[in-house]
Parts: sequence; structure tokens; C-alpha cells
Amino acid sequence: MEFLTKMNSIGVVGDSTLTAQMNYQAQLGGTHSCISSFDVQTVANKRRKLQDRKSGLDGDMKRLEELVAEERDKSKESLIFVRYPTEENSEFGFLYQSAFMKHLLSVYGNMTVYLDATHNVCDFADISLFILAVRTNCGFQPVAVWLSSREEGISITEYLQMLKDANPNWSPRFAMCDNCGAEFNGFLSVFPANSSKNYGGVKCLICTFHLLQAWRKWMYKSENDVHPNRREADLDLLRDILYAKDWLEIQSKVNELKDKASPQVKRYYMSNYDPIIERWALCYRTKRIDKSNTNNGVEIMNKVFKYSSEKKRGKVIPVPEMITLLLRDFLRKKEASYREENFSNDEKMKEPMSNIPCYMVEAPKLLWNWWKKERKLRLKYDEEGKRSSKVCKVVDGVFLVSSSHRSEPHKLNIRGPTCTCRNFCRTHFPCRHMFQAIDDGLMVWEDLPEDYRNIPFFIKDKGSDIGIWPADVNKCCD
Repeated sequence: MEFLTKMNSIGVVGDSTLTAQMNYQAQLGGTHSCISSFDVQTVANKRRKLQDRKSGLDGDMKRLEELVAEERDKSKESLIFVRYPTEENSEFGFLYQSAFMKHLLSVYGNMTVYLDATHNVCDFADISLFILAVRTNCGFQPVAVWLSSREEGISITEYLQMLKDANPNWSPRFAMCDNCGAEFNGFLSVFPANSSKNYGGVKCLICTFHLLQAWRKWMYKSENDVHPNRREADLDLLRDILYAKDWLEIQSKVNELKDKASPQVKRYYMSNYDPIIERWALCYRTKRIDKSNTNNGVEIMNKVFKYSSEKKRGKVIPVPEMITLLLRDFLRKKEASYREENFSNDEKMKEPMSNIPCYMVEAPKLLWNWWKKERKLRLKYDEEGKRSSKVCKVVDGVFLVSSSHRSEPHKLNIRGPTCTCRNFCRTHFPCRHMFQAIDDGLMVWEDLPEDYRNIPFFIKDKGSDIGIWPADVNKCCD
């Protein structure tokens, strides 16, 4: 009994615990102690550590208040929100969006936004870092970051709503995430169908990379009981549905999977992926102007930040220091890289001037790299094919481009513009057939519709003339 009395005197156990232990000992006859002196000291040490942690947390929150006050003084246009933990509510939250990030969201955020979360970024094990990003004319850039001790749909909705309120003209057509219901529910709650500027509401997309990764992991788990000799064949059946060119081919591939796949795979597909096929099958992304089908660019940013913070401060980093690194190191470097690469011509300097067409001289990095890839692909096809591709004008603005690898020519209509090739149908980026028509002198870049030429991916961001997204994206393969 003296051990229990000692524990109560040093504050390790409360009255209820003491009473319960006394009753337990009474049942045993009251002559033997159930807790050793070693146990008393161990529990006492844990209690002191918790008290020290609470004291450290109070200090962290005080330093965080000072940091937030400094950032607010620096820029009145920045969006900063902090929820400090209290005795009644232990939830912690932090949201940040600078004026520059607001600008990027206004330029690029009305087509596709990307969201990814990472964990263990500070000494709070339950805090997650969310990065909301867009694809720009020179790579992925963050447009908002937040920290939350909850990764639930309600929490994500709250932060997205704050961003929506601070950016009233923001109305994305697409949102790409991992296959996470909480993230999807957050976007669908803030950007529902029939909203004032987005009549169809936001369309949620699943990252292709993580989709394929999830399929492979499930297929190779022994408890799913897929025969080793069937795994790759069943994966191919799933991939065929993913890369189908239209819904008719999807129906054909789904029927093929039902006929040929293992019973376990059929159940897995029909219960988990067939009901949400419009979120992951590529042929349902025809109204989207972008060539990226993954959010790996955001995931890389998360990993870079975690690596840089661990390298500078170690794995266990307090919240104020982590936020300081996030705001004053990581985000500032990302802003500087965008400002530099947006106007940089370093990549073009590697090419002879005679190889650079006039319409590519002022092209941003994204369009320049795309043009190089398409040109290289066209030259490769011409060299490997039995015949070189040729452009034939049908009527004004309409061309037939013969292919070195297929009997039927591709139809190019520059008034849309549209092209029947798969590259254009999936990305809405200028295809090699369009570039060939320009190179052959049958059209010029300026013949393309103005709203197409002024897509933000295709022009440099000069701050004022920021470009526009076409109201109607016509990518039908007619």
C-alpha cells in the first residue's frame, strides 16, 4: 500500500487510480503490493516528460505567434490562419498563402489543381503538411500550404473554403489527388456543380502513378490470393482499361477483364474502381488542357522539403522552426525559381538559332520542351516508317497529315483547333502534325485562335497580361 501512497504523493496517479488499486489489493488480501518501486519511478519519469513536453509546446506556440506577427507585418496581402491548441480543443492548424501564390492561383488555378499530403514533418507525429499546387509554364509551383492535425474531409473542406474566400475568382475545373475520399469530398464540397462560375462543378481525378502503384501492391499481396502466374496478365487487363481511347473501347476492355481475369481481380475491380471509372480512365479527361496525369510534382516538393528540413535541423524539429523553413526557405526558393525560369532562355541557347522557329523564340520552358519532344518524335517516325509524313490542305484551316505508321491520315483543323492524333486528344497541346503544317509553310502560329495561343502554358507570365483558359475545350477526335 505504501507504494500506491507514494505514487499519489508525487502526482503519478490520481485518486480514482489509487482507489481502484486499493480495492484490487483488498481482494488479494491486502498484504502484497502489485506495483514495484521500479514501476513507480518509471511512471513518474513519464509524467515529468509529459510536463516538459507541455512546457515546450507552450514555448513553441509563443514563438509561432511571434513568427506569424512578423509575416503579417511584412505583407498585408498574405493569407495566414493559425489555430492554436487549447485545453478544450487540442487540434492545431496553420494555413499560408502569399501574394505571389495568389497570383499563380489566378493564372493557372482555374484549369487543374493538385493536392498531396505528407506526414512526420515536425515533432508532432500527428501533423500533416498539405501542399496545393498548379502546373505552370515552367513546372509545378505551390499555391497554398497548410498544416493540420486532422486528415479528414471536414478539415480539408475548411482550408479549401478559406482559400476560396480569399480567392473569389478561383474555380478549378479539375482536382487531382491520390485515391483519397477525404480530399475528393473537400473539393466537391467547396466547388459543387452549378456553382456560379463552374457549372459542372470540379471534376476529381486520381493520379495515374498512384493508381498503377495501388493495383500492383494489391496484386502481389499474398492474402489477396492471386496466382503468381496470373498477376502480370491481370495487371495488363487493368491497364488496357486505363489507356482505352474512348468509352466504346472501355466497354470492350471491361468485358475482356470479366472474361479473362482471376475471380479475385474481377471482384476487386468491380467493387473499387468500376463505380469511379470517370476519375481515372484517361479517355474521360478530354476537356482538360494539360499533359500531366500524376501529382508526382507535388509529392516531389513534399519530399524535397522534408529532406531539406531534416538536413538542416534534424528529424525532430519543433513547429515554429519547421514553419520558418517552409515560409522563408522552401517557398522563397520556389518563387525565385519561377521568376527565373519564366523568362529564362538558357535551354534555347543550347540549340543553333537556325533550328529555332520564330514562334518558339519567346516560348516559355514548358512549350519549348514540348516542341522539342514532338519534333524529335516526328523525325524518328519519318526515319523508321516506310514513308515520310506529308501535309495536304483540304480547305482553309483544314489539313490531312499522312502518317508513317498508319494507313489513314490525321485530320487537323486549326480553327478549333483539333487533331485526331492521340497526343492532342489527351493534352490539347500543339501536336507534331500542327508543327509540321507550320514548318511546311501551310500555316503560321498566328493562324491559331487567339484564346488558344494565349493559354497560360504557352505564354510567359508578365504579371499583367496573364493569358486565359478557353471556355470550351474541343478535343473531339473527328
